[in-house]
Amino acid sequence: MNKDINLVSSKRRGSADAERSLKITKIIAFISLACVASISLLFFFLDKNSSLPTLKTQETNLIANMTYLHPKIAQYLILKERLQSIDTIISGRTSYEDSISQIIKALPSSVVVASFSFNQKAVSLTLVTPSLQDANSFIDAMISKVNNRQLFRKMTIDNIIADEKSGKYTVLIDAIPL
Repeated sequence: MNKDINLVSSKRRGSADAERSLKITKIIAFISLACVASISLLFFFLDKNSSLPTLKTQETNLIANMTYLHPKIAQYLILKERLQSIDTIISGRTSYEDSISQIIKALPSSVVVASFSFNQKAVSLTLVTPSLQDANSFIDAMISKVNNRQLFRKMTIDNIIADEKSGKYTVLIDAIPL
């Protein structure tokens, strides 16, 4: 048989091709319409159920609160930084309380401290007492602390003054703390 024989007229063949193209175009149009409709519905429901307006109000409230609280936060941070710097200063400071309490414990009851100066480099004491024996017991206690390296590195008695009218003695002591 011969395959070159065509039983359908060429006019009919053109109209079949046109019908087929029309059907394909209709199917593509319908699929496009369905896609556009479903995407539109999807965006509608997403917008309807969205919390975007709520987020916008929260954002504006947050910005308003931040502008209100900004000076207070700055003050808080400055205060916190100052407290931390005070802590470092205090931790680096020499504590004189123990040294002063040791000096006070060594004082006999009849000895009065007329003046007292204490810093990192020197200690100056002016004692007034009616008895040299009480002054001697205090000086002996301080000498033992110097010898044991407990309180002072060096201690010097600068002067002893006797007041004949009042019957009291004034002892001036200088010392170098550890």
